[in-house]
Amino acid sequence: MVRSLRRLAVAAGAALVAAAAGAQISPGPLSRPHAELEGSRNCLECHSKGQGVDRAKCLSCHKILGDRISRGLGLHAQPGYEGCHTCHIEHHGADYELVWWGDAGLAAFDHGLTGWELEGAHDRVECRSCHTAANIGQPGPMRTARKNLDRSYLGLKSECRSCHEDEHRGQFEGRDCLSCHALDAFKPASGFDHSTAEFILTGGHANVACADCHREESALDGATFSRFRPIAHQQCSSCHRDPHRGELGDQCSSCHATASWYTTPGFDHSATRYPLTGRHRQVACADCHREGRGELRFRGLAFGECSDCHSDPHEARLGLQCASCHATSGWETVRAGAFDHGQTEFALEGAHTSVDCAACHLPGRPLRISDFGRCASCHEDSHLGQFANRADGGECASCHTVASFVPTTFAVADHLTGRFPLEGLHQGVTCVECHVETSFRRRTDGEIVVARKFAFQRLACVECHTDPHEGTTDPWLTRAGLVDAGCAACHGEAGWKESVFDHSTTAFALKGAHREASCGKCHAAEVDVVVETADRLPLRLGGLDAECATCHEDPHRGQFSDRPGGCGSCHTAEKWATLDFDHATTAFPLTGAHAPAACVSCHLPEGPGGAVRYRPLPVTCEGCHSG
Repeated sequence: MVRSLRRLAVAAGAALVAAAAGAQISPGPLSRPHAELEGSRNCLECHSKGQGVDRAKCLSCHKILGDRISRGLGLHAQPGYEGCHTCHIEHHGADYELVWWGDAGLAAFDHGLTGWELEGAHDRVECRSCHTAANIGQPGPMRTARKNLDRSYLGLKSECRSCHEDEHRGQFEGRDCLSCHALDAFKPASGFDHSTAEFILTGGHANVACADCHREESALDGATFSRFRPIAHQQCSSCHRDPHRGELGDQCSSCHATASWYTTPGFDHSATRYPLTGRHRQVACADCHREGRGELRFRGLAFGECSDCHSDPHEARLGLQCASCHATSGWETVRAGAFDHGQTEFALEGAHTSVDCAACHLPGRPLRISDFGRCASCHEDSHLGQFANRADGGECASCHTVASFVPTTFAVADHLTGRFPLEGLHQGVTCVECHVETSFRRRTDGEIVVARKFAFQRLACVECHTDPHEGTTDPWLTRAGLVDAGCAACHGEAGWKESVFDHSTTAFALKGAHREASCGKCHAAEVDVVVETADRLPLRLGGLDAECATCHEDPHRGQFSDRPGGCGSCHTAEKWATLDFDHATTAFPLTGAHAPAACVSCHLPEGPGGAVRYRPLPVTCEGCHSG
């Protein structure tokens, strides 16, 4: 910017010299502030021969500015600003602005060149908000020098009070504003540390808003300001009202701390007529020292009986001496041996001796439980009414004792009197294996709950056991009229494998060697059924064919497939090797020496499987005998 101004000034000076040399004609009218110098006779008031605009002549009129330059103050004392004509250009008319701020204008001016850097909120203020006649510290000399105070940028000081009104009305006279406030904002006073004051903030005081102590006052001019000094602070009563109304003296700190009004490290309640013990030590002061109207009362309180502070939950039925049973360590704490429940109509036994009083004597409920003789008066029916139809109405004591709910006193012998007497292997089964947890809908509210099942509509084996035969015995049970017997038609409770089944009732009566064969030999497991273990593969009991080939492999490889009677035409059920065969029925009756010959003499095994060849065989001599 300085170079541009210099070029402009040189051009203007050259034009002036050329004009003076040619005809001594002014290059243009002067601005209004220099109007009294108008005319060619006054050129040398500003110009010197051979130098153009003479700075010394400018400062001979602008003495205030010259004094600042001589002391190295302000923008004009900075290097590069020696030539007045650089920024102040004349001969452009009466209304021409004598200050040229460069192409970017006044807004781009670097205020730091003046020696006072704009920081914080100052950097966002319009220039004329500060550079006004009202803010000039010593306007007299400037008026004498005929300066226009509303146009000048001189005369301001860097002290805050030169532009800003003292918000504190002299309370901090002589103290720098920046010792408390920052340039970014006047509030809050971020630089102020209350620990440097006469009253250091501790405890709850540190969280109090400034305005709660430093309240607003009215100045003589009607404006308001906050009072910071002097403020009385030697006694707590300077700010706080005494809730004890002078009963305990004026030294609050002898009991209380600034951490909280309710923090009383200096007060020892044991020094009073009522030392605090047990849970009384945890009670807030205001819970006992109540008075109303926001005040606390500390003297003249009744404390001789517990009922002075506490309501009697027993409604005076047990007397007024609470301490005969209870201790201050807790209402639920009953002194050992102080209360003997055995003296009541319901002596505590078994598990009842370890139950909390409040578990039975519920809040809002009379101390005396009228129907204490029944378990249901305190306990919920865990069986959900499954025993309601019994003669005793499902009374708990018929199976349980006060010693413990589990185990039950209901034994195997008791089971014999029920619908399902335990016999055989059932006697070794645990209760929970049959009485499993089941979902029930509660009658009272319809909620789904889980309880063990004791009431069974049916007592069939399938209620507990899965059918290992998968229904293959149903057709036989129907034909034999044994549907109601179910599993018991074949099995007993002594053991599942101990079958009492009579095979003669089927279409295949067992004879001979068949009587010795195990069931699984013929009723083989269904190999395509997926089960957990191999010993639980279901046996196929129904739908079997009575033909031998259903169970036995044909050792003859089909040689007699066209023979009437099948296997039974030669073999019997007694033993496979026992034959009932007559060779005379074949094409080669045995005669002569052939009759005693062993079968294997002619019928030899052959082929990969080693099957004995029976047919076809040659019937001529040379077919069997060589030579």
